[in-house]
Amino acid sequence: GQQPGSRKIRACRPSPSAEIALGYPGSRVKLKGGKEIHGLALSTRNPLIVQSQGGVVQVIPSSRIEAVEPLGRSLMLSAGQLGLGPQDVADILAYVKTLK
Repeated sequence: GQQPGSRKIRACRPSPSAEIALGYPGSRVKLKGGKEIHGLALSTRNPLIVQSQGGVVQVIPSSRIEAVEPLGRSLMLSAGQLGLGPQDVADILAYVKTLK
């Protein structure tokens, strides 16, 4: 039979925002001047420390911040954004199952 985790992997990887892992909610940091930074808040004190995609860590003084709010989507790129189609995702899942 099919393992319960397989369905979850197939559902989340093409659309990672379908389920965001506990402890990894993204934040949208609105800066004064109109720019935004999206990432994982590592510290919510002054200064705010945010890790963005690619591991870039930014230290932002509170004097530059207009607002911090939930991002509302996953920080992980979707399969489509990575150039992967449904068959690619199925192939990756099949490969991962062989790694036991």
